[in-house]
Amino acid sequence: MPTSISQIRPRIDKHRALTNGQLSDLIDRDATCRGATAEDWFPAEPDTAALSKEDLAIARREYEVKARQACAGCPAETACLLLALRDENQYGVKAHGISGGHAPWERNRLRRTLRRHRVSLTATPSREAAS
Repeated sequence: MPTSISQIRPRIDKHRALTNGQLSDLIDRDATCRGATAEDWFPAEPDTAALSKEDLAIARREYEVKARQACAGCPAETACLLLALRDENQYGVKAHGISGGHAPWERNRLRRTLRRHRVSLTATPSREAAS
């Protein structure tokens, strides 16, 4: 899944008009991960307090590779990512686990980038995107 704004914006635009319920239905219908276990989607995240900066960077890269592999080629990848971004944004939920081929810290960074570029996650621009 691309993360540059020029690559991600068209994918989000394609799904933006869908409600969360419609995104969930699309994921339930098309996702290749059906039947995966919680351990597949919520592996232990690198411990920022226990690892050196270098070891943390290595652990995060390994987690990110796992996220991309888990979602590679999934037709619902963008819908899953968009739903996770919306939930984490709207409800203030701490990002965790793998969603849409992204690790939690990648989604946090992506959400900030989208906000900075005023890319709305919904059909009706939110106050978040406008600020």
